[in-house]
Amino acid sequence: MKLIVGLGNPEPKYELTRHNVGFLAIDALVEKWKGQGPQKKFNAEVFSAEIFNEKVHLIKPQTYMNLSGKSIGEFFHYYHCTSSNLIVIHDDLDLPIFSIKLKTGGGTGGHKGLESLFQHLGKDHLDFYRIRIGIGHPRTLGRSIAPEKYVLETFSDEECKTLSVTLTKVCEAIELALGKNFSKAMTEYNKASE
Repeated sequence: MKLIVGLGNPEPKYELTRHNVGFLAIDALVEKWKGQGPQKKFNAEVFSAEIFNEKVHLIKPQTYMNLSGKSIGEFFHYYHCTSSNLIVIHDDLDLPIFSIKLKTGGGTGGHKGLESLFQHLGKDHLDFYRIRIGIGHPRTLGRSIAPEKYVLETFSDEECKTLSVTLTKVCEAIELALGKNFSKAMTEYNKASE
């Protein structure tokens, strides 16, 4: 069984903000895979689907970004998962806007949601799979706005169109990772984003 987690903030006012691309990716997967749910479990919205004959939980923690690990840690330990069972989708300020990068393990890069995951998963389970969705950094975009305010900005209508294409690629990358292996998906999609 796989846990696919999107990081984000609940409440309608955050729905289309840059920090919520993880939630938006889960929504896209639920739609594509006809996920069942949501159920409320461990402070999260949980959808269930089956792909390539494997049960998958699609999870949106409702604890707010900075406490994501509290919810995901409970799932992780309840189902006796290993890091190879966990895929986390999150925004990344350091990647060009609407690019995607896949990786295994690594640090948090100051991302509060990842910091919370590190705290609750335990040091032996930090090499989980990640799908990073670039939201650009205000500095590289010529914006004089603090990053913590920038991530809570809502995408413009024009940006939403491009974001839709990116989310389709995220779904395809995850399907390739589940159907073949994560390394194969990493090679294909990281190269395409260069």
